[in-house]
Amino acid sequence: MTTLASIPAALLVAVLALPLAPSRLPAQASGPRFINPPGLSRPTGYTHVVVSPDGRTAYIAGQVAYDSAGQVVGGGDFRVQAAQVFANLSLALASVGAGFRDVMKTTTYLTDLKNLPALREMAEGHVREVREDVLEYDIGGKRLNLVAEGRLVNLGAAEGHPAAVMDMSFANQALAAEYAVQHHTELEHQVYGVPDAIDAEVARLKLAAFGIELDRMTPEQAEYVASWKHGT
Repeated sequence: MTTLASIPAALLVAVLALPLAPSRLPAQASGPRFINPPGLSRPTGYTHVVVSPDGRTAYIAGQVAYDSAGQVVGGGDFRVQAAQVFANLSLALASVGAGFRDVMKTTTYLTDLKNLPALREMAEGHVREVREDVLEYDIGGKRLNLVAEGRLVNLGAAEGHPAAVMDMSFANQALAAEYAVQHHTELEHQVYGVPDAIDAEVARLKLAAFGIELDRMTPEQAEYVASWKHGT
């Protein structure tokens, strides 16, 4: 696979799955079918198109702004390179008798955030917020969904693991590593849980950062919390 660093200002598009009509391609008794369509650069170590043995699904490799000779097209011109990427993708689709209407899913990589204004220009104002942190760009009937403005998704668009939660996980990991270093002579070769004292200290520090203090539990409360018999 070509590295993104060698493709200045380019889009890389990968079609993950492309369902084909039963009559589109015959089943291959000998296994998957590998196709390198005319007009696309000669790949090294991979194949542009792979069709499943039953002839019903095609997988297309990542497409970048290469011409048929394997040369980068468009220099730093985002519009020209984007057009080349989609032209290459169209050739790959045509090799299995398909078009963009048949694509089930694509993944598109924008290699440089400085090209966002050019992407917006290509959409000619057809940009809408699909949901928070997801913008849809319609460029001539092809819709690109940009997640987290191109930033690191698990931080820029986190919902399940926002930074306000991850910091406690990292604190636990760091203190657990410190504990292992300090007590390594006492530990056996087995799996240990994070000591309760570390868990409690991380929780206390987190609450303190919000100006919150917890009352200390009475012995009776501590027994209740630790027992599965009470309240059942």
